[in-house]
Amino acid sequence: MASTSSRALATSSNNGGSSDEDGNLGEDDTQKKKERRRQQVRYASRRRRKKQKDEESFLRDRIAELKEQIRIIGGDLTEQCSQMAGMSEQALTEAYEKQMVTVQTLRKDNNKLKEQLLQHENFARMIQYGLNALPSDCRDVDRKKIAGVPMWISDQMNPLKGPTLVVDLNLCHEAVRHAYNELKTFGPTVNSKTNVCYAMGWKTELWAA
Repeated sequence: MASTSSRALATSSNNGGSSDEDGNLGEDDTQKKKERRRQQVRYASRRRRKKQKDEESFLRDRIAELKEQIRIIGGDLTEQCSQMAGMSEQALTEAYEKQMVTVQTLRKDNNKLKEQLLQHENFARMIQYGLNALPSDCRDVDRKKIAGVPMWISDQMNPLKGPTLVVDLNLCHEAVRHAYNELKTFGPTVNSKTNVCYAMGWKTELWAA
């Protein structure tokens, strides 16, 4: 009977110890979860503050840039506003219409220049592609003479090969722009549909055909 009571006391003691350990583990997990939550909140707060500072810095830079553009384009904005305040509604309307005409003209010119630049870039790419397609062994190759064949035929069968040229694309653009400016200055009036022979000044019927 005494041994049974001892075992019961030992069992209850063990159960009590395990309950305390489980309670401690549960508290530790709760504390860890709380700490992780606090860290997440602190990280999110720092991230929000950094984003806000970046946005404020961007806005300050943008405002400064706009002020500088206003200063360059129109000078003192206050002076312009005071001048416009003294203008009649009809004068303001006419000034606005003139400005819109200027804007439309500039937009058309800009679109034309973009088209021309695209054409020149495509032409330069074609030139660069052709140069890159040349064989890499085209460097100072001597003409091969074939026995019993006239020299001029041999030259046609084995033409002299030149070295491979590597041309910078920017140089191609510059050359095309320079040629275009010369044609525009000294040549006839041309557009995208003008015959190439006419644009180059070849006006004879032979070339025009």
